[in-house]
Amino acid sequence: MKLIRTIQINATDAVLSAFPTLGALPRPSWVPLSFSQQRLWFRSRLADGSEGSHIQMGLRLCGELDEATLQSALDRLVARHEVLRTTFGVEDGEPFQRIGRADVGLPLKRDDLTTADVEVMLADLVRHEAQDAFNLEAGPLIRGRLVRLAVDDNVLLITMHEMISDDWSRRILTRELSEFYTAADLGQRARSAPLLFVEEHHRFRVESSSTEVVDPQDRCIEAQAERDPESIRVGYEDQGLSYRDLTVPAISAKAGVCPPQTSPTNAGSGPRTAVMKFIEGTRALTEVDLQAKGITRYHVTKFYREQITDSGYYDQLKHIVEPSFEEFESPGDLDTSGEHDNTVVPGLQHKYAQTGLLLVTDRCASYCRFCFRKRIVGKDSNETATDFAQIAQYIGGHPEMTNVLLTGGDPFVLSTAKLNKILDHLLAVPHLDLIRFGTKILAYQPKRFEDPALPVLFQRIHEAGKAAVIVTHFDHVGEISVDAERYIRFLRAQGVQFLNQSVLLAKVNDDPGILAATFAKCHQMGVRPYYLFQGRPVQGASHFQVSLRRGIEIAHGINQHLSGIQKTFKYIMSHYTGKIEILDLGADGRVYMRYHQNKILEKIGKTFSRPHLEGACWLDDLPEE
Repeated sequence: MKLIRTIQINATDAVLSAFPTLGALPRPSWVPLSFSQQRLWFRSRLADGSEGSHIQMGLRLCGELDEATLQSALDRLVARHEVLRTTFGVEDGEPFQRIGRADVGLPLKRDDLTTADVEVMLADLVRHEAQDAFNLEAGPLIRGRLVRLAVDDNVLLITMHEMISDDWSRRILTRELSEFYTAADLGQRARSAPLLFVEEHHRFRVESSSTEVVDPQDRCIEAQAERDPESIRVGYEDQGLSYRDLTVPAISAKAGVCPPQTSPTNAGSGPRTAVMKFIEGTRALTEVDLQAKGITRYHVTKFYREQITDSGYYDQLKHIVEPSFEEFESPGDLDTSGEHDNTVVPGLQHKYAQTGLLLVTDRCASYCRFCFRKRIVGKDSNETATDFAQIAQYIGGHPEMTNVLLTGGDPFVLSTAKLNKILDHLLAVPHLDLIRFGTKILAYQPKRFEDPALPVLFQRIHEAGKAAVIVTHFDHVGEISVDAERYIRFLRAQGVQFLNQSVLLAKVNDDPGILAATFAKCHQMGVRPYYLFQGRPVQGASHFQVSLRRGIEIAHGINQHLSGIQKTFKYIMSHYTGKIEILDLGADGRVYMRYHQNKILEKIGKTFSRPHLEGACWLDDLPEE
C-alpha cells in the first residue's frame, strides 16, 4: 500500500502569505568542484585527462517502443539534472564545472540488430562503449545507444563518466526514465504504451576492456509503479552493464526477406572478418573493406520489409534496401554535388540563393542502397548541424534565403521535441517563407506520423506566417502504403503541403509505366511530383544509374501515360554546377539541357547542349566542345 502524505493547504494560506516570495538566484559562470569530484579530477589528470571509469546503465525495453516518447523522456532527464549536462575546465590552475543549457538533450545512436548475430554484434557495441573515452572539457559526459533486437525488444545503453554519476545516481535515473516514459506527459500530452523493463537470463561473455569499470552491478533492482487500474504494472531494472556480462537473448532473423549479417569468422587479433549476406550470396569482409568501397550497413524497418514483400513488386523493391555485390564494383565520388564546397556553417549549405539546406541528422529509418550521402548516413558524422543559433544568425544575414530544407538523414527520426527546438531558431527569421522537410519515413515507417505533437508543430509553422512542406520520397508505387496515404491526407487537411521526389533507378523503376503509376497515385493523394532525379555517380551506388538516352525515353514515356494536370515533374540532374533539367536527345545527336538552378543567377533558365555518347549517365560523361 502506498503511503501518501497529505498537507492541508487552506488552513495555512494566511500564514504562508506572510512569507516573502523566494526568487531564484542567478547561476554563476562556473561552479567549484566538490571534494569527491576533486579527487576524481586529479585522478583523471594522471590518465592524460580524458580517460576515466565509466558508469553504465543497461535497460531491456520490452513492448511496443515509441522512440519519440523515449527521446523526450531522456531529454527531460538531462534537463532536470544539471550534472548530466556538466563539463569541466581549468581557470587560473583551478578546476571548475560548467553547466550546459537545459535543452541540450541526449542524442541517441541507433543500431538495428534484427537481422544480425545478436550476441556477437551486441558484444561489439558493448565493448566499444566501455572503451570509448570521454573528453571532460568538451563533453558531453553522457551518451546513449538504442539497440533494436526485435520488433518489440530493445536495449537502451547509457554510459556516463564517473565525474557526473555514481551507482546510486544510476538507480535514480532508471526510476525516473520509467516514470517519464510511462506518464507520457512530456509537455505535449503524448500518450504511449508503457514499456516493460524486464530481466532475461540468456547471458553471454564479453571480454574485459582496458577501461576499468566501476561498481559493476549484476543484481536486478525491482520496483512497482502504481497506476490506474486499466494500465499495466511496470517493473524496471538496472542490470548494471559492467560490460563484462550483459543480459540479452539471442534473436533469430526473419528468413527469406532481408539479408542478415552473420557472426565473425575469426576471433583473433587483427581486422575483424564477418560473413555478410547479399542478394547474390555471401562474402567474407572486414570493416576496412566496407569503408573502402563505400558500403553502407544494412538497416531496414519491419514495416517496409512487409510492405515490399506484400506489394507484388518485391523483385524490384528489394534493390532499394538489400546489399548487392554490384556495390563493390560501383566507382564514383562521395560528394557528387559539391556539398562540402557549399557548406557555409557546419550543417548548413547555401548553394542556391533562395534555399538553405540543413543537415539535422545522419540517421534514417532505413538505409537506401543508392544513397548519395553515404559519407554521412549511418555514421557518426561531423557534417550535421549542432549550433542552430549560429545557423539562424547566418540565415538572418541573408535575406535572399526564403526557404530552408531540413534533411540529413531523415529529420523525422528526430523526436518532435528536437524538431521544435530547431524551429525555435528558424521561425524567428522574418524573411523565411517556407520550411521543408525531406523524408522517406512515410515509406519506411509511416506510423511516425501518429505522434499527436506533429500537427502542433506544423501549426506553429503556419502561425508564424510560413508554409510547412513535406517532400516525400516515393520511388515506386509499391512503396505507397495504406498507412502512408492516410497520414498524408490527414496532414493535408491540417494545411501541410506535399511534394514528391523520386530517383530513376536501374532494376527498380526504370519503366515509364511504373513511374507513371507512382506519380498518378501521388496526385490522387494530393502529393505533387516535382523531381525525377537522374541517379548520381556515387561510390557504391553508381550501378543504379540509367543511361541518359534511356532516361530521356522513360521521361517521355511517363508523360504519355499521364493527363495534362499530372505532368508536373522535371527530369533533373543534381550536378556540381547546379540543378540541370534534362530536356531531350535531339536528331542532331546532342543532349539538350537547361539550368533549373545555378549559383550564378544569370545561368538559370539557360539552355545548352553537348554531344551525346552512348552509355553516358552524367554531364561529365559528355564531351565539352
